[in-house]
Amino acid sequence: MSRLLLLVLLCQIFGTFSNTTRVVPYWNRRSKVEVTLIAEENTGLSLEDIYDNFQDLFNDYGRRYGLPFTKRNLHRVEDFKSPKETPMAKFEAYGVDCAQFQNFLQEIRASNYRLKFAHIKCDNMSFSICKIFRCPESEFNGLERYICQH
Repeated sequence: MSRLLLLVLLCQIFGTFSNTTRVVPYWNRRSKVEVTLIAEENTGLSLEDIYDNFQDLFNDYGRRYGLPFTKRNLHRVEDFKSPKETPMAKFEAYGVDCAQFQNFLQEIRASNYRLKFAHIKCDNMSFSICKIFRCPESEFNGLERYICQH
């Protein structure tokens, strides 16, 4: 009899507890961010090396802002080449604060990551950053249109 009462009591406690408390992963509290990165031309690196450089960019952001990236909150959705045959990759990241990421991209040395151009799309905003010394407006606008179509 006492075991039955104990079982009923435990069911009541855990039933009430599970109805009132939800555990939400920390990275899920912020929205999904789509990031398209375009590499510099003629780097002499293989495509996988370029994509590893892009992965390093996210890892450095994560270290700076305390967001460890895993396969659950960062993955490469697509990799392709731009109209000028420049390597591009599209990533989805969760838990990224768009304003922080924008500041991070503006502060980094693009040569460390072989980064030429970045387009970021968040829930409430999207922006593009050209990281080369001279960014021709026609090329910048053309790449932005191309990315938005994909």
